[in-house]
Amino acid sequence: MKTKKTEFPVDIVLPWVDGSDPEWIQERLKYQPSENLRGANEARYRDWGLLRYLFRGIEENLPWIRNVFFVTWKHLPSWLDTSCPKLKIVEHKDYIPEKYLPTFSANPIELNIHRIPGLSECFIYFNDDTYPIRPLKRSYFFKENQPRDYALQNARTIKYQNQFFIPLIDDSVINEHFKKRQVIRRHWNKWFHPYYGIYNILNFFFLGWSIFPGFLDGHVPIAYTKTQFKRVWKAEPELLDDTCKHRFRGLEDVNQWLIRYWRICQGDFSPQRYDSASAFYSFGTGEKHVLEKCLKALKTQAVPVICINDGEQLENFSKERNAIERVFQKLFPEKSMFEK
Repeated sequence: MKTKKTEFPVDIVLPWVDGSDPEWIQERLKYQPSENLRGANEARYRDWGLLRYLFRGIEENLPWIRNVFFVTWKHLPSWLDTSCPKLKIVEHKDYIPEKYLPTFSANPIELNIHRIPGLSECFIYFNDDTYPIRPLKRSYFFKENQPRDYALQNARTIKYQNQFFIPLIDDSVINEHFKKRQVIRRHWNKWFHPYYGIYNILNFFFLGWSIFPGFLDGHVPIAYTKTQFKRVWKAEPELLDDTCKHRFRGLEDVNQWLIRYWRICQGDFSPQRYDSASAFYSFGTGEKHVLEKCLKALKTQAVPVICINDGEQLENFSKERNAIERVFQKLFPEKSMFEK
């Protein structure tokens, strides 16, 4: 008689910042450089006031999650119930080495995630602008205890780089450590997989290239293991240390995408479909009819995860935010266990 396999725990790590907190603003201004750095732009810290719907989505659509580790500078949303047993409040000082603090860059916050006390080996990294609006099984993120992912190459462009703030240095580091042809030969079945469908053409197109031109990314929740973070820290301690010392992020930094690319090259993932579960909407970037598209995707629940990204040229912030919240309220009308 077969015994039932015990499910391994999976946590969520969710960083958040209240860009309107006067105390936080005052501290940030002490360190902010006078030059206009993109990483210090106000839009990077603006709160859309939609976080409660992310928590409602987690409770309704990812009920198998063990804990949500809510990472914050010090501040908390007034509606958040800190007594919720599945909620773990983590301040920067609780896990980020003191020499990197205070930080106003996402990079030290992300690159040190594996140091969070009590975090499970397998976890999902959520940005606070990604919302689960339909059920997702544990098997979407992990196959047994191996993260699901897609190994797809993609050439970088300046437009792409600026939109997602993915430093090209991540790619150069990968090419220093991994020989592309050896990687693909060793893990052929993970680079050309039926799950990728038409996107397999990207890997065929770049097959003759001797280096990785870049990787196809999605602004979606990403499954990781703590071991994968530790592995890169061990291999590139000086590089990651240098990035974490920067209080504001810049193009000379690496970020958590490096951890993802590293594990792809090592074959430490289980193949997954690309773009089957998410939609990305970037506001304030000049894209036409983005609000209408976003509202339609929400109303129809076209995909399980939707990303509402804040751009730098958003002129009708309140109007667009309010329109989105009205739809969210219809999707998730009831308070979650995370709310007072």
